[in-house]
Amino acid sequence: GPQTWPNPQLDSVGVRVGGHKNVTIRNGKIDGFSTGVYFVDMESSAIEKVESTRSRYGFYIHASSGITVRDSTVMANIYGLHLQNSSNNVVRGNKLNRQTYNSPGGYGIYLYRSRNNRILENTIENNVNWGIWFSEAKDNAIFHNNVVGNAPQVSDNNPSANRWYDAATKEGNYWGDYRGTDRDGDLV
Repeated sequence: GPQTWPNPQLDSVGVRVGGHKNVTIRNGKIDGFSTGVYFVDMESSAIEKVESTRSRYGFYIHASSGITVRDSTVMANIYGLHLQNSSNNVVRGNKLNRQTYNSPGGYGIYLYRSRNNRILENTIENNVNWGIWFSEAKDNAIFHNNVVGNAPQVSDNNPSANRWYDAATKEGNYWGDYRGTDRDGDLV
């Protein structure tokens, strides 16, 4: 079907769930759909140990809250993991690698108009465009991620609106291209 970015491509969806609470999608492989997993108007649900490859969108989470995406692989899609108008979610321990399409796709993870999300302990690697891309997103915490080989590593149209470290430990992310030093020794 036609490209519909930033809206989900719904010609064929591997798993589509909308308007529910307490749903878990676990232990599956999704390959070659327009959208691998599509959550819309969901609450308190999870995607765990799911692999989504060669789709237009790997995972698309829309207008949802309390979602946990954990221990999953989103690889070789046009667009990686997409959160739109979604808040209070956790993206933890995932591999978001090698998304393929140049622009506007090719990102590992994209947050659009989303807030209060926690992005941690992910490997975001070798995406053709942004590793992490934020647009109109704020109050998100991004830490303990390995961000390597993306072009560019990150884009945030309002970087002071998001926290790029863990407030408790003051630990940030590993940036594969970082060549600087921590001048003030604050670990941030």
